[in-house]
Amino acid sequence: MKIVKFYPQDVLFFRDAKPFDAGGDNTAMNHYPLPSVFYGALRTALMNNDLEGFKGEKYKEFIGTPIEHGKFRSIGPFTFKDSKIFFPIPKNVAQIEGDEKKYVMLKPYTKVQPTKIGKITLQKLWHKSFDPIKAPEINYVDFETLTKILKGEIDKLEEVKTYHMENRIGIKLDKDKNTAKERYIYRESTMRFLDNCGFATFVENDQSKIDSVKSVFLGGERHIAFTKVENFDLPSNTLEKKIMIYLVTPAIFANGLLPKSFDGENITINGVKCKLISIANSKPITVSTFDIVKNKSRASKLAVPAGSVYFVETQGKISTNGFLTFTDEMEEYGFGRALIGGWDYEA
Repeated sequence: MKIVKFYPQDVLFFRDAKPFDAGGDNTAMNHYPLPSVFYGALRTALMNNDLEGFKGEKYKEFIGTPIEHGKFRSIGPFTFKDSKIFFPIPKNVAQIEGDEKKYVMLKPYTKVQPTKIGKITLQKLWHKSFDPIKAPEINYVDFETLTKILKGEIDKLEEVKTYHMENRIGIKLDKDKNTAKERYIYRESTMRFLDNCGFATFVENDQSKIDSVKSVFLGGERHIAFTKVENFDLPSNTLEKKIMIYLVTPAIFANGLLPKSFDGENITINGVKCKLISIANSKPITVSTFDIVKNKSRASKLAVPAGSVYFVETQGKISTNGFLTFTDEMEEYGFGRALIGGWDYEA
């Protein structure tokens, strides 16, 4: 599979659509960028400034038109350092309190009563040592470590820093007068990548054209990032019975945590009925995209965050050749991509 590495030439800033009002909140919070940001950046670069062709049907099958999407897909973003790609740590990994080097994997536990939340009945997650745990202090793991976790192996985990945060002061401009607006001073937190580090996304259906892209504009101030295309070995996988569905990118489901296929007990993945056993997740994130036709932000949606894990028992085999798609909405932007792994009940 091809992967595009982005080397930012300046700090990057990604924020939500929250407006700034004079005398109100003047802090612009940076958040980890959504898949749609990089899909849009690459789609724009592949258009090669041919706006008229994009508005017509010249690129309809490839990257689409202003009102529909073509076959091209971008999956990410992830961070990288040199040859290593870093993924969100699975939400069923926890850290032992008082021991910063010891991590455990939480798995469904059969010796306690399941928890009923609304229409869902979920098995509680536990670990065999029964020591007090907390959320891990690291946020990302490299692909080799992730592969081991998806096989049920947990070892020493170490986070490699790829960027640090910088605080900056800004002044909102009056676009008509090209002057600073009174009482509109704000603070923002930006990302500065370390040497040989940056963002990366996988791409699908690029029609061998992604190599022609040499740079893109990213972030709120459209700072330039040079690009480099490489190959990445993402192995295929076939599993059955007890399977973990690990979200690589955020997913948007019709019923909050649950896909529209949920029937009260089962969900359907790749046409295979799967009994839902448990979920490891954290609070939802807000997703907002921009409508270039109407020139305004679309209505915000809530998404299950990347790193979330769904534990299921399948009635057949599930195969992946690359990433599995597990979302009800915005698949075309790269949301809801997943990898699979095996699990067993905590004894």
